[in-house]
Amino acid sequence: MSSELELSGPSKAPPAFPCYAQDFLVSVAARPPEFVGGYFRLLCYQWTNGGLPKDRPVLRALSGCGGRVLSEILSKFDQNPDGFLRNNRLEKIRAENMAFRKRQSDNAKARWDEGGRAKKPMPRHMPVDMPSSSVFIDNTLSAPTGTDSRAPRKPRERNELLDALASCNGSDPQQVTGSAWGGIAKALAEIKAVSPDVTADEIRNRSTRYRQLHRDWTLTANALAKHWGKLAGHWTQAVVPADEPHDWLELIRESHPHLIESLNLEHRTWNNMPRHVQDSVKSAIGYAA
Repeated sequence: MSSELELSGPSKAPPAFPCYAQDFLVSVAARPPEFVGGYFRLLCYQWTNGGLPKDRPVLRALSGCGGRVLSEILSKFDQNPDGFLRNNRLEKIRAENMAFRKRQSDNAKARWDEGGRAKKPMPRHMPVDMPSSSVFIDNTLSAPTGTDSRAPRKPRERNELLDALASCNGSDPQQVTGSAWGGIAKALAEIKAVSPDVTADEIRNRSTRYRQLHRDWTLTANALAKHWGKLAGHWTQAVVPADEPHDWLELIRESHPHLIESLNLEHRTWNNMPRHVQDSVKSAIGYAA
């Protein structure tokens, strides 16, 4: 085996690293199980040893994957000047973890003298000026008032299929919160299991069929996945045409402009709007069928 595998890990490295479950699920959405398993195994090896060797046979053995799957996994690792591969975000987490541990150690050393005696007695009661929240946020010391020690969060890499599924109920994908992406990713994985070659257009088409079939039902990513098979392209049941008012968006802009933003109308088509939103628009413009 290549000598590159004999990489010594960082001294006193923490035995565990935080796994941000929501972010991880989104990053591996619609990926096959072998990709997920191989990717996580390489992350664990990097954390333990400080980096990955660039020897592909060794990487194949470490990940349990080969061919195209291994190539896709390695796209998440960058080659560093020392010749080893690393996932940059994992190294950032390592640096934050080590800095936190050092601060804790320095604080402890500052509290005790060489003879093991406390330099300053511990308080016997809760201070009256105790801050209302913990000074620790995301493993970093809170910044002074008016500053923010945390780096801005990197925008999520756009995924056409996830965005199409997120917008099926009229939502703006740019405004979907992190807690919602997990359910959307799970729904996409279920769809990909039966339609591996699904496209964003197909997701939008079946969303429209869902609205036409079930005008009074709420459309969500989970609901679309649940009824995916019933909405296939060969579906021939007669569809009741949507009762769409003529120039409804322009009429709303003129008479009730505040509804454009509150109901997110700029990003919706009539057939992809829930029935209660359609009713609100009709009422606002005085439409009668």
